[in-house]
Amino acid sequence: MKRLLLPASILLASGAQLAHADLSFYGKANVSYQQTDLESKDTEQWELNSNASRIGLKGSTPIDNTGLTVIYQAEYEIAVDTGTADSKSGNTFKQRNTFVGIQGDFGTLSAGQFDTATKLLGKEVDQFNDLVIGDIKNIMEGENRQKNIVQYSSPTVLGGLSFTAAVSPGENRDTNEDNAADGNVFSVQYQTKQFLFAVAHDTDIEDYDTTRAIFTTRLGPVDLGVLVQTAELAGEVDSQQEDSALISAAFNASDKWVLKAQYGVGETELVTGDQEKTQAALGADYKLSSALTVFAYAAQVENDTVGAISTTDSTAGAGIWFKF
Repeated sequence: MKRLLLPASILLASGAQLAHADLSFYGKANVSYQQTDLESKDTEQWELNSNASRIGLKGSTPIDNTGLTVIYQAEYEIAVDTGTADSKSGNTFKQRNTFVGIQGDFGTLSAGQFDTATKLLGKEVDQFNDLVIGDIKNIMEGENRQKNIVQYSSPTVLGGLSFTAAVSPGENRDTNEDNAADGNVFSVQYQTKQFLFAVAHDTDIEDYDTTRAIFTTRLGPVDLGVLVQTAELAGEVDSQQEDSALISAAFNASDKWVLKAQYGVGETELVTGDQEKTQAALGADYKLSSALTVFAYAAQVENDTVGAISTTDSTAGAGIWFKF
C-alpha cells in the first residue's frame, strides 16, 4: 500500500482542524484463464476473466481534541481483461465499497455503499469468493452490496462479542417505499482465536428477507467453515423460500500451499416447481509472497428444476492475484 500524508492546513472537519490525513492507495489484480461450459446458456468457451479486480483510496484522520477519527474509502472495480468493469453502462470503473464515517470509543458510524454484514459473513466461509461458478452467489441469495446504507458497528466486548445494525431508505426503488428504514441489516458475532460464530439478518434487502448463520474454526492445519441460510421474498404471503447450506475446508499443507474444497446446496420453492442448485469446487493456492498468489480451481453448479431439463455449469482454470 502506498501511503500519503496530506498537509493539515487543507483538511477541516466540523470547524476543527485535522492534525493529518493518513491516505492509502491500494488494489488487487485477479485474473484467471479458464474453460467454461454453461449448459444453462448453451455456451462453451475459453476465457480470460478479471475476478473483481479493484483499486481504491482509504484513510483515517483524527479530529483534534475530540477522541474521534474520520474514516473514508472510495473503491472501484476494474476489468483487467476488457477494460469495461460495468458491462451495463460500458464504464471503465464500477463503484464498490465507498463510504465515510466517524470512529471512536463508542464504535463506528458509516454511510455510503458497501457490503452488508450478511455478505461479509459469507466471505468467512466461501473459499472461492469472486470466482466464476465457484462463488456462493451462484446458489444462494444474500450476497449484496447495498446502496444508500447507514451502519453502526459496535466495539468488541466480553472477549469477542460485537454487533452491527444498518438501515437503508427506500429511495430509488420501483415500489412505493419512502420510510427512513425500509431495509435493515443486523448482525451479531462472537470471535476468539479458536472459532467464529455469527448470525446476520436482512429485512427487505434486494427484495429478500434473509437469515444467515456461520461457524468457522481451525483444527490443526485445517480451516473449516459451515454456513446455513434461509431467505424469502420480503412482504409476500406464502412467498417462495430458499434454504441453503455450505461447508468448506482449506488445508494449509505448508506456508506456501493451501488446498481448498467446498460443497453447497440451495433449494428454492417455486410456484412452477421446486428448484435445487448443487455446487462443488476444488482448488489449490501457491503463495509466492504475502502479496502474490497463483491458483488453480475447478467448480460446477448443477441446476435441477421440477418440470425442466437439468443443467450443469462448470469451469476449470488457473490464475494469479496480486495485492498492493
